[in-house]
Amino acid sequence: MHSLRVGPFPALESALGEHIAGVKRRLGPLAPVIIVVPTALLRLHLRRRFPNHVNIRFLTLADLIREAAAESKTLPLFADELIAEAVIADKVKEGDYFHPVKTSTGFRQCLLSTIRDLKEAGITSDELLRAGTAARLPKEKFSQLAALYAAYEESVHAHGAGDDADRLAEAVKRMPGFAPKELCLYGFYDFNHLQRQLLAVLAKLCPISAFVPWRDESAFDFAKPTVKWLEKLLKTKAVVIPHSALRTPHSVISGPGEARECREILREALAFAGESKRPLHEVAVLGRTDEPYGPLLRDLAAARGWPLHLAMGRAPLDAVEPRLLLLLLDIVAEDFARSKVIEFATLLPSTTSHAAEWDRMSAELGIVRGANLWRDRVNSRVKHLQIQQSDPDESKAAVAARELPAARELGAFIETLTRAVRRLPPDGKWSEFFEATVAAGKELLPESPEREAAFDQMRSLGALDDYRASVSRDDFAKFARKAFESARLPEGAFQEGGPFVGGIMAARGVSWPMVVVPGLVEKGWPRQLREDPILLDEERRELNKRLPSEDGLPRLEEKVARGREEEKMLFRLACEAATERLVITFPRIEPATGRPRVPSALLLDLLGVRNFGALDDDKRVRKVALTPLVPSEGEALDIGEYDYRLLDNLRRMGAGGARPLLDAMSPTLVPGLLLERTRWSGGRWTRYDGCLERAESLDAVRRLFDPAKHRWAMSRLETYARSPFSFFLREVLGVEEMEEPEDAEAISALDFGSLFHELLSNIVQRFQMGNLLPLDPARAVENEMVLDDEASQVFAAFGGRGVTGYPLVWRVRQEKTRCDLLRWLWHEYDHAAGGFAPVATEWAFGRAADPPPAQLKLDDKVTLLIAGQIDRVDRGPDDEIFVFDYKTGRSDRMKDASFCRARALQIPVYMLAVESLNNKVCGAGAYYYATRRGGFAKRGWIREELKLAEPRLKEILGGLVRSILDGKFFITPDGAESAGTAMTEAAVEAQWEMKGSDESIADYLNATASDTDAGKPEEAAANE
Repeated sequence: MHSLRVGPFPALESALGEHIAGVKRRLGPLAPVIIVVPTALLRLHLRRRFPNHVNIRFLTLADLIREAAAESKTLPLFADELIAEAVIADKVKEGDYFHPVKTSTGFRQCLLSTIRDLKEAGITSDELLRAGTAARLPKEKFSQLAALYAAYEESVHAHGAGDDADRLAEAVKRMPGFAPKELCLYGFYDFNHLQRQLLAVLAKLCPISAFVPWRDESAFDFAKPTVKWLEKLLKTKAVVIPHSALRTPHSVISGPGEARECREILREALAFAGESKRPLHEVAVLGRTDEPYGPLLRDLAAARGWPLHLAMGRAPLDAVEPRLLLLLLDIVAEDFARSKVIEFATLLPSTTSHAAEWDRMSAELGIVRGANLWRDRVNSRVKHLQIQQSDPDESKAAVAARELPAARELGAFIETLTRAVRRLPPDGKWSEFFEATVAAGKELLPESPEREAAFDQMRSLGALDDYRASVSRDDFAKFARKAFESARLPEGAFQEGGPFVGGIMAARGVSWPMVVVPGLVEKGWPRQLREDPILLDEERRELNKRLPSEDGLPRLEEKVARGREEEKMLFRLACEAATERLVITFPRIEPATGRPRVPSALLLDLLGVRNFGALDDDKRVRKVALTPLVPSEGEALDIGEYDYRLLDNLRRMGAGGARPLLDAMSPTLVPGLLLERTRWSGGRWTRYDGCLERAESLDAVRRLFDPAKHRWAMSRLETYARSPFSFFLREVLGVEEMEEPEDAEAISALDFGSLFHELLSNIVQRFQMGNLLPLDPARAVENEMVLDDEASQVFAAFGGRGVTGYPLVWRVRQEKTRCDLLRWLWHEYDHAAGGFAPVATEWAFGRAADPPPAQLKLDDKVTLLIAGQIDRVDRGPDDEIFVFDYKTGRSDRMKDASFCRARALQIPVYMLAVESLNNKVCGAGAYYYATRRGGFAKRGWIREELKLAEPRLKEILGGLVRSILDGKFFITPDGAESAGTAMTEAAVEAQWEMKGSDESIADYLNATASDTDAGKPEEAAANE
């Protein structure tokens, strides 16, 4: 005798209990009863709700099908994707309907989804083609879809396996031999075509008692066709179980965003548990899906040490071990890409402490990728540091001693990593890749249960050998990631410890004393609905007309219209899951953009308001303040909220004493406020602007730059003239920005300058060794061969450093540089014709014992020790010395006989230094712009001009040195971009306008002032 009862879930649960008791009275206490439910969670819930009855089996429909079709072989995980991929590659040709999307992202998954719908509807490929033709649907599309469908089915059956729809069809055939004596259907409100066929067979074999969550209301229209069909199948009228009205929300909370919304959810849960004296597991958070509330609530709860039960568990990729295994595959696939190797070292427990140092070291070495490059450059660094340990300069020796252990450990790590991943072949069988990955993982990862669990999660890939004979490394890595993403690790336990958090689809039919329904905004709930991109809803309607089912219900479900009805019903089911308290929450602001969110129409219907404006004015809606400084109601969730409340109480009472609390909350808050107030309160430079004031700080700087000991490099003083704060970061603190070598699209200006200097220096040295000096155009062919050979060697060396950017851009830059070198050579012929010839390149002084630093006497008290490296020294026709400093930028901003506001000090000081050290007259010196961009111009000084300008030069040098010793390290508009500051350009300009004339920096202002310098107009120069 069949029966059908309808009503809300709490009422259905009571009715189910009465039905079970009746069956046991009628058939005996040991009579078997099978109760089929839609979800595993409902199965567990009902099992706990009825513990006093024996011989009751709670099964999901999947369990029932599995038992009925136990002998059928199912496809391994991802086998359907491999079959679909092969079918698409074989069947979709040039000019075919699906060819434009053949290789597009998602087409394979869309095709599988459509085939799954067709199989669940019991529609074969032949039926699809005939119906599509009869309905005059797009012939080309349906003929190819039918061909793909037929080829997929043929391949699946050729492997002697089937998917879920095949198993269901097999269960329909085998059900007569399996049918139970008594069957209950509990909690179902919708069935696909094959499931209805299964139930039709069961209805002929055994009594069925169905319990359907349905009310005669518009919110339950989605379930109405199922109720009517069950009445017809079971030949009985639905009995409506008496029930109470829908519970109204206890509160509605509007949060600024999902993160703050989750805080209020936990606060409400705590309040309910405290008021009702109940454990937290009697609270549930039922969203449309697990995202984003599951991870957010998990993180918040973990910070307080609360347990939480995530219905869908957590992804394995939240753990370290799966990420390390994927990184191993990425390292091999990307040829030891620096970012991947460092990320692996950061996550690996044994190397975490070294990762930051290795990151810095590998960036300095210019490593981008390549195991050999890693090995060669790290080994070279180790050898260099070993030598440097014996350097006479104690500071260099100390640095080498500090860095050497890290370099050795990095070299050993690279060797171990290379040995481990060598097992991974470029391509091979799935099982071979799996075994090689496990072997590499065992060598590198410490043994742990998490590591073994990660291996188990990948194990399913080893069963794919029959579905694709060979797989590439990249594809194996892609499917390994999918294996980890599809797996789930348990997080908490149902009805144990903490609140339940999950999507309503997994929790249908389960009730809790308190339920929070979050995310009531458009595109959140209801979710955004889309048609099947292959089989549109209109086409589905036509197919349903041509292929009617025996039960009168559509075989193919329309995605959009039916989806809207289901969204309404799921929301009602979530609300009805609350037996005592219902809380609704929604985020009103999009955190990423700050734009307002549109509340869900489902919320408007629930509250009975007409529009969104009325919702804003509704007193039932509590708005959480945008700022956390306004305390929320209820218990403080963490120490931050507790401190905010203390501050708010002090503010309300008007009492003092906030300073100690602020200091305890944040040691940087009050100093930060003082910084802002002082920085912008007047026209004087302060310690908050980079000017040192404390005696200890000034003493440290004066010891560091003691003129009696410190060797001054003019490039450093030029940096100070342009940007005192940049000088402070690099020369005082030892801090400088590090560029990631793999981020470079093209070689940087700094690296290209180094390359060009090395090129010109090496070429001149080759000319010297080949007795080609002075240069003679008659030997142009020989000269050009030397130039081309040296360029090839230097280009190759720089190309291996990983600092040259994209290959195509680098090739173009090489050709342009070769052209520049050829033009430079012809300019050198003209230079040589005037009686000039190079005698030295990269001539350094003051950097080691020999030659010593040059001494430049500024006045009776101060003599500077000068160190430097002159790019090139030439001898002229009258045995005079000429010095050159190569530049690769533009020359139009540099003027002859100009200090360029202290940005061009190298050449004049080098001229004086050469005379001091060699007792020879330096006739001239110039910045040599040796590229087409610079026009091969020479800008500089002749000795007579410099002699007149020496007093000004000494005045500049003295002013800069005194300014440094006085601790003046402010930010200038010229150097704001390179100063390493977070201040905007506009803020720096405003600050300079307010304080630029402060007398405390008079030395700096005088040193960098524009003047005529030997009677020639001065301009600011970019010393490139």
